[in-house]
Amino acid sequence: MKRTILMLAMVGVALAACEKKNDSYTFDGNALVYLNGAEQPRFKSTERQYSVSEIVRDSMTQLVNSVGRRAFSDSQRDTVNNRLLMWGTDIITTSGEIQYDFIGATNTHLIIPNGRKDEYGLPLYDTCGYIPQSVIDNARVQIEELYAQERYDEIYELFHTAFTFYTCTGEEYKQIVANGGN
Repeated sequence: MKRTILMLAMVGVALAACEKKNDSYTFDGNALVYLNGAEQPRFKSTERQYSVSEIVRDSMTQLVNSVGRRAFSDSQRDTVNNRLLMWGTDIITTSGEIQYDFIGATNTHLIIPNGRKDEYGLPLYDTCGYIPQSVIDNARVQIEELYAQERYDEIYELFHTAFTFYTCTGEEYKQIVANGGN
């Protein structure tokens, strides 16, 4: 009888040890997504091509895509490493849902004021960089796969390496989009 009770106790301990954890993952609302800059070769163009440094340092640089437009605050500019920063919640919310406004968008490019103003005194912008659609699509697939496997730490690592923007002029960007956005 003692042996049976001892055996049941051991089985109970083993089952408790194998039980799935109920602790839910805490998503980091302060995590950063890096938009790393890379210089493209300068083409002969009548338009000005801005450098990565100029794009990152300009306080009015904005990201535009099929969903909308966003600006970058001073705390979202890494001038030492020449990259723009987005919040991790732009990809995974603090409640743990995938957010598709960035990774599900198309035609993602950067604009910068060109020094001219419209008839209302608002700045006019030039296209100054883009993120290839293939880069965004590839990152989205990887994020979805890691998310399904609950490998959240790897998603946060991906935030730092997956996204690169390349300098270009508006005319070059039009040609890139006409050729499929890559």
